[in-house]
Amino acid sequence: MKTKLLCAALVLAFAALVVACATPAPDDNMDTSNIPTVGVPEVLFALQDPDNWVIVDVRTQSEFEGNSYSNYSGLLLGRIAGAMHIEWSDALDETGQLLPEAQLREVYGEILDGRHIIVYCRSGVRSLHTWQVLHDLGASVFNFEGAWIEWSYAFREDSSFPYSDLVQSFTEGPMWG
Repeated sequence: MKTKLLCAALVLAFAALVVACATPAPDDNMDTSNIPTVGVPEVLFALQDPDNWVIVDVRTQSEFEGNSYSNYSGLLLGRIAGAMHIEWSDALDETGQLLPEAQLREVYGEILDGRHIIVYCRSGVRSLHTWQVLHDLGASVFNFEGAWIEWSYAFREDSSFPYSDLVQSFTEGPMWG
């Protein structure tokens, strides 16, 4: 019963967020105050509706597989269960420049299918880059602002986060660094 009430509350809250957050126009200075963001509750909601939502992990392959974090001892290693992996740098050519639109559509083709997209990385910075690219391609995209650091905190058994049991059930490959 408690889980059903939680899910209903998350559905209502997230529906209001989606309706209220019109995707902003691109800004050359990338004013992050206009980027639609989500937190752990919204990610949990999206995970329960994969027909309408996709979670994209933009970290490195090593981070996605839960193998390493340099200089981040104590941080949970792993990924959000069911997240697709498209590394943020896949949008760049060998010189570090953004790929042409046609190539970007190839890189992100699997997720540019009309679903809402939530992108995340370790701290929320690399996912901002991916947010901008997907936004410019016309996607309905949100940035998980707290990113893997917040997810790791919510995962901890001693966390004060109210949905840590749900976070634990939607986490793959956890190990402590």
